Amino acid sequence: MKTHILAETLVAAAMAGINPAHAGEPAGAPGTRTDAAPKQEIRLERLTPEYRRVTLDNPPFNIFGPETIPQLNSVVTQIEKVKVVVFQSAVPGFFLTHAVMTEPGE
Repeated sequence: MKTHILAETLVAAAMAGINPAHAGEPAGAPGTRTDAAPKQEIRLERLTPEYRRVTLDNPPFNIFGPETIPQLNSVVTQIEKVKVVVFQSAVPGFFLTHAVMTEPGE
């Protein structure tokens, strides 16, 4: 249920052209990671007991696809008993680029 509502919110915000404030630090250049751990594309911050901030960080365009769903699910399941959840982009000029939910050829 939470995932469904959150996914609808993300898609609606992207279609409406909402461009929330960007995170303080600019995103690094793509492909500059030296470790083998998967990149955390969605981060959750607890700012107060009732306020959370979700940051989308998948440079260069914040592409949202099938590999992003487990991270989104993890974030959504951590959000409980809050009044405000703010979504922002860490990628200048992009909030969220389309959702690709099927593998090619499906």
